[in-house]
Amino acid sequence: GRAWSLREAIEASLDQNLELLEKRDDITADQENVARARSSFLPQLDASASAVQIDKDRAAASLGAQPEKTTSASLKLRQLIYSADANANYAIAKSQHDRILEEERQKRMDLTFATVEAYFNVLRAQAFERIQEENLELSRANLETARVRQSVGTGGPSEVLRWESEVATNRQSVVDARSKRRIAMLEMNRLLHLPLAADFDTIELDLGDPSELIGDSRFFRYVQDPWSFLAFGDFLVAEGTQGSPDVAVVDRLIEVQERNVTRTGRQLWAPT
Repeated sequence: GRAWSLREAIEASLDQNLELLEKRDDITADQENVARARSSFLPQLDASASAVQIDKDRAAASLGAQPEKTTSASLKLRQLIYSADANANYAIAKSQHDRILEEERQKRMDLTFATVEAYFNVLRAQAFERIQEENLELSRANLETARVRQSVGTGGPSEVLRWESEVATNRQSVVDARSKRRIAMLEMNRLLHLPLAADFDTIELDLGDPSELIGDSRFFRYVQDPWSFLAFGDFLVAEGTQGSPDVAVVDRLIEVQERNVTRTGRQLWAPT
């Protein structure tokens, strides 16, 4: 199968994941709600026409009160200047839209984290499988050595039995390791929206290259001594709180409720 790097896997998950695509469709749909709320402030043009015709005898009997043919038309232009409800609806619609945008941003961050975690789980499972396979080969080699020692009289049957048991145990460990690797690959395929049984390979990370793990080599300068680490920690907390989509979603919900309270109060006195 294809060989995925960590960066390629993240980009593919952000581009193809169904949950994220669903959230983007929610954003597109909600834009219509904002436009609908804003339409209250646009000029409204109403046109109507009607025609009535009665028979000649009835018109004559009315002595001119009812003409035989009547046609009327009207054209009405309205422009809303101020409305507490319309203002509130528009403000609430924008806050709701901002909330959905923040939820989409949170979904992208969660998906990125889940992809990185799944990728490292695959790497870990592959490494564990290789270790178990090497242990199995080593045990088989030791078993052959024990059999040779028994055949020449320098070893007993207990040594052969011990290594036969060890080979059986290592074989079971290899099967378990392969099962765990397949489970890790299933989760990776789910995040990438690929067939669950699709096979793929990973590109080993160079642990000596900081940018592969963190994206910015300057990070390591901030964790080399306790004083820099404390300052950097305070900075991360401040940045995380300020840029957190979860906090932003709560802020948008608070805005909606505050706007509802303001609208309810203004309905008691504000005219349209």
